[in-house]
Amino acid sequence: TEHLTKIRTDGYAVDLEEYGYGIICFAAPVFDYTGKVIGSVGTSLSLIDENAESMMNIKGPNIQQVAKEISIQLGYMETGK
Repeated sequence: TEHLTKIRTDGYAVDLEEYGYGIICFAAPVFDYTGKVIGSVGTSLSLIDENAESMMNIKGPNIQQVAKEISIQLGYMETGK
C-alpha cells in the first residue's frame, strides 16, 4: 500500500493521533546481523507543546537513527539499497 511504501522510504512509521487525540508516535525497525527485522524502537509524544509537522521533521529521523545504532551493535551492515 501507499502507507507501507512511505514507511520503507522514510525508514520509520508515524502514528498521528490514530491512537488518541494529541498523541504522535514514531517507530523504526531494528535489524540483526543477517538483515532480518528482529524488533523495533518506538516513542509516543504529546502534541501539546509542538506541532505535528515539526515533530515529524525531527523526531522521526531521530528514532530511525536510534534503531540504526542498535542494529549496528547487533552486527547489521547497510547494503546501500
